Amino acid sequence: MSPTAKETGTVIAVDLLPMEPIPGVHILQGDFLEDTTRHHILQILDGKEVDAVLSDMAPSFSGHHLADHARSMVRCERYNEHNRTRIDAYSSGALRVLFSFC
Repeated sequence: MSPTAKETGTVIAVDLLPMEPIPGVHILQGDFLEDTTRHHILQILDGKEVDAVLSDMAPSFSGHHLADHARSMVRCERYNEHNRTRIDAYSSGALRVLFSFC
């Protein structure tokens, strides 16, 4: 983590799978799009604005490229819907999505 983030920022990591602890990072296991997980994020933020969101929106892969791509796009659309209505103060965002040629 950068010295600036350590001094003034809040870093929150969310994943469906367990993660190893990272010094200075709030780690949540859950789905970013579920209300309970988002409630925990808002509790950690405690009213602070969000400057950036970095996200790996790729779902667990099934091996069926078209289905995996469609599931990835649905997750990104849901992410955008939630951010417009709940966490809309961030200034930048980056999503990693599955894109595949069949």
